[in-house]
Amino acid sequence: MQTFVWETREYHHTPKTSDWFWSIGIVALCCVFISVLLGNILFAIFIALAAFALSLYAARKPKDIRVEINSKGVRVDDMVFPFAHIHAFALSTESNHPALVLTMNKLLMPHILIPLGDMEPEDIRTLLSPKLPEDHYEEPISLKIFDALGL
Repeated sequence: MQTFVWETREYHHTPKTSDWFWSIGIVALCCVFISVLLGNILFAIFIALAAFALSLYAARKPKDIRVEINSKGVRVDDMVFPFAHIHAFALSTESNHPALVLTMNKLLMPHILIPLGDMEPEDIRTLLSPKLPEDHYEEPISLKIFDALGL
């Protein structure tokens, strides 16, 4: 079996302006204020922490990852996914950011999206088809919303 190796970004990063962060802060403050008025202090704390975590995640730059597909499985940096643990694969080309989608046999990690970078989807399909069945993957609405928000 042929081996493919490529480097790509961990995820597609959309640079955020200061207006984006101000918007998150204003919406969060309004929600916190309404929660306090309604007497739900715990929800107010949750909203504040969620807005802070979202801002940290949005400001984070993606790291470069090395992806390798070989006869044993798929390796992403230092994580190895053997073919025995992969149920199927799909190629997501719906968005502007094509990705290899691995459907795993695990409950808590059902799908792994690996950006293709400069790789051709047909090359990946040709390599994985003898080892794994190809499945249809439709991008969840949550990912579409995150893309629209620039996350």
